[in-house]
Formats: sequence, structure tokens, C-alpha cells
Amino acid sequence: MDVKTVSGTPYRVRKAKLSEDAPAILQLWADGLDGLAGEAGAKKLEWLYRENPDGAGEVFVLVTQEDDLVGSKGFGRRAFGVGEGVATGAIMADFVVKPGHRSLGPALSLLKESISSAKASVAFLYGFPNKTALGVFKRAGVEPTLEIRRFAKVLRSKHLLRERLPKGLAAALSLVTDPLISLMGIRGSARALRNLRWAEVADFDERFDELWASSEGGRSLIAVRSGETLRWRFLRGPRRVPVKVLVAESPKTGKVAGYAVWGLDEGKALILDIFAGPRPDIFEALLRGCSRKAKQAGCDSISVEISCPRSFEKPLRRAGFIQRGSSPVMVIKGKGPGFESGLPWYLTNFDRD
Repeated sequence: MDVKTVSGTPYRVRKAKLSEDAPAILQLWADGLDGLAGEAGAKKLEWLYRENPDGAGEVFVLVTQEDDLVGSKGFGRRAFGVGEGVATGAIMADFVVKPGHRSLGPALSLLKESISSAKASVAFLYGFPNKTALGVFKRAGVEPTLEIRRFAKVLRSKHLLRERLPKGLAAALSLVTDPLISLMGIRGSARALRNLRWAEVADFDERFDELWASSEGGRSLIAVRSGETLRWRFLRGPRRVPVKVLVAESPKTGKVAGYAVWGLDEGKALILDIFAGPRPDIFEALLRGCSRKAKQAGCDSISVEISCPRSFEKPLRRAGFIQRGSSPVMVIKGKGPGFESGLPWYLTNFDRD
């Protein structure tokens, strides 16, 4: 699509030329999207749309008769392992319309036309809409396909008890409840942690490529987690919190059996990505390992956002994680090859933009 006139309105939708349109797009982001003002917006534009190892992204813009840019919708490429093959998908991101042009018609047209064009070259589109965008998606005829769930684990009880009880009583009661929480964390951990060696690393070396290669052809639809992609996502990309990488290694070979990327945000620990191939037991061990590290760091709780096959749900519960909420995920089939809708998805914060 070069230019598409929006019927009955003074607007047009076209594919952006980033070399020319970047200043106007960055201003739209700064005015309408949280956390993308100034340098943060410029960094994201480079990171997601120009430096992406899975391919250059696309941005579509809503333009007035005077050729003013008043809206944008982005699509960042992502390679996914699908069964025994690989398919190219794209994450739907950075949907914004300038105040004064936010009637449903222009926003809906921008969404429809950009999706129609973007899906022509990929196997599927996916995204995590906020409440405002969700309404526009539904008006465009796109309903949520699945959900990504948030699981949380209490590490220390005092902060929760203080919300419900007097300060002194909360402190006294936590002396009883915290040891019980620790005992629950120990239960079953010996089996989960057996035959693993733990390390914290600062980079994603060739062992992560070996882990991904040995896990390809699995039973889920999962984004490629090569060393290069992990470096791009967590070390070069926009980061809201500093990250730590916990690795489960084989004591005999030193090979990576699984990893978890996590960080601290206002006293709470967040697991941003966790991967152990097809091994739920190592997945559970990583959850326990991160919980232990987070507690040592003084965190009150730890959480993870995830959509996963059922075989990974029991390890979450065994490790003490309880579902606390969920968010919708949109999936739109494209025209490119490789998409198999029957496979379960594996999504974490890694798959967001």
C-alpha cells in the first residue's frame, strides 16, 4: 500500500518513510504514548524498526489533506518457531492518534488499512492492546484470541498484612507466616534443583544458541530465542528495569539447560522471560531459583506474565505462583507461510514491544 484514501473523510493512510517521517512520528509518540518522549522514542524507533535482527519493521501513518501526520501504527518483525519450522510474524505496536483526530472513523481506518497491508508479508500479526485500543480492534472485527496471564508469588508477608492489619500486629504475625512461606518454597525444591548448577551471566553467549537449537521443533508456537535475539531484546532494547540473567547449567558439560531474565521494580521482582525448552522440571527450578534470588534482594513478591502449554502450568503452582490477572492477546492470520493455529502459544514479556 502506497496511499489509501479513507472514504468520506479528509484522511489518507500510507506507509511511512522513516528517513523522512521519523521526526513527525516521534512527536506523535512523545505526545500520545507513555514513556516514549525524547531519547526514549528515538531509541525505540531504531531498535524495533531498524535494528531488529528479524527484519526491518513497518510504520503506517494517518495523514490529513494538508499532509500532516496525525496518527501512526507500527509492526515489528518477530521470527517464531512453529512446530518443526520457522514463521515470520509481526507484533502490532505504537498505535496512536493525535488529539483532535481521535473520532472512531480515522482511528479505525488507520488500524484496518495498516493491518491489511502488514499481514500480506507475514504469517501472522499479534499484539497486546490496552483498553482503549481493544475497543478499536473490536470495532474492526478483531476479537482477542488468547490471553497472557500474570502469576505472582508472595516472598514476604509483612507488606500484605500491613494493608489489612495494624502495623504492630502485622509485624508480629509476619514472624509466623514468613517461615511458613519459606517452608512452602522448600517443598519439592530438592527434586527440581537436583543436577543443576546456577550462574548469573552478563551476556547471551553461544550456549544460548545451542539451547534454542536443541529445543526447536517443540510443541508450541514460540518466538525464536537465539543469543542474538536475546541480546537485542534485553541488552540493546529500551529497558524499564535493569535485568539480571539467571542460568541453569549442567555441572558436567556447562551447557545451558534453561534461563530466566528478571529485574527489580519498586521492591517487586519481575520475571521478563523464562525458557527451558520442553523441560517443565527445569522451568520449575528456574522459578524457584528466581524466587530465592529475589528474596535475597529484599523483594516482597515476584511475578511473571506468561501464556504457556498446560504442561508448564503445574510447575507454576508447585513453585508457589498464583494467577492474579490476565490481558488479552490479538492474533490475526496473515498471508505468509508457516502459521499453525492449532499449536499452543508460549508468550512472556519477551514478546512485548
